[in-house]
Amino acid sequence: MKIVFITDIHIAAEGETPAGIDVRANFLKALDAVRAMKPKCLVIGGDLCFDVGVRETYKWIYRQLQNDLPCQWYAIPGNHDYYTGIEAVRAAITGAGATMMTNEGLVIGDAGAGFALLGLDDLYGPRSDARSAGPDLD
Repeated sequence: MKIVFITDIHIAAEGETPAGIDVRANFLKALDAVRAMKPKCLVIGGDLCFDVGVRETYKWIYRQLQNDLPCQWYAIPGNHDYYTGIEAVRAAITGAGATMMTNEGLVIGDAGAGFALLGLDDLYGPRSDARSAGPDLD
């Protein structure tokens, strides 16, 4: 079973971060590599977005993921997702068909070839959003 994990995408609604880096272009290059791997699932770690344009940004991300990447994807929030607004991020992620994991776990695969995927809340989440409980290892 092939699983790909990418993290800290920091995609901005307009494509560029304040540092002038075209994050969307870099993300598309990374997706080309992910597509070539043909994973069963894709896990995206925290800091998925950089600004408040998350709804359109996640629609854009999901359209890219759907192109020749027929796998399930999961997302785990990071501190920038809390700064941006976790409810908007969660709505965008789940609305795009992904599973957002915050202090949750699930089994992927079957008993002979499965594994537990655990998504912990961001360590710094409580500092930026009172709704964040922080990581819960239980």
